[in-house]
Amino acid sequence: MDPLALRIAAKFHSPEELREYLKEHPDADRSQHKVMTPAEKTRDYKKNEKDAALVARVSARADKPSPDMISQAFKAGEAAHKAGLPPASARDPWMHKFLSENRGHPVGWTMPILEAWAKGWHKANLASPEE
Repeated sequence: MDPLALRIAAKFHSPEELREYLKEHPDADRSQHKVMTPAEKTRDYKKNEKDAALVARVSARADKPSPDMISQAFKAGEAAHKAGLPPASARDPWMHKFLSENRGHPVGWTMPILEAWAKGWHKANLASPEE
């Protein structure tokens, strides 16, 4: 028997499920298990329904930004330098708008966008005449 399974508290949808589990796992700590109330069942169902909708929305999106988006970010970085903005993409209104329009992607999805913006800003900075 898996010792880890014995330590995990479980909730069951009916007393029959709990009895069956305890028959299969006689060493289980009976105080760690309980039958779910109707309110808990409803809350879990609604939570799982919302999670499934979010997963479907996120998985429908691409794992990486398109080359066109990266090119736009590079050009926005150059434009930000010409507009006199500092080399911080967080200060660029274009970046705020772009990120707010493209929410719900996996963690790290924006890194190529931020890097392209910074490369565009620094390339424009190197190309500008020294003061």
